Amino acid sequence: MIHASRELMMHRLSEAEGDEELAYALDRLRRNFYQLHEPVREYMEDPSRLERWQRAEKHSQGWRKALFFEEALEVLDTALYG
Repeated sequence: MIHASRELMMHRLSEAEGDEELAYALDRLRRNFYQLHEPVREYMEDPSRLERWQRAEKHSQGWRKALFFEEALEVLDTALYG
């Protein structure tokens, strides 16, 4: 991550309720990078999914979701912290 730590971004996602700045960044992510938004949305519904994706076999759908999730964290970091 460039600005915020990965843990800070994940905490912010888990505490997203009422975070208008994050909601705006997530909406922009959804509109501009839907393939990155989907894993973030799924993570926010059930954070345990990330662990399963990270254990998934290389080149599987879960493996790709883990990669997209990490890329989404970087995009959100840039959107939120410049």
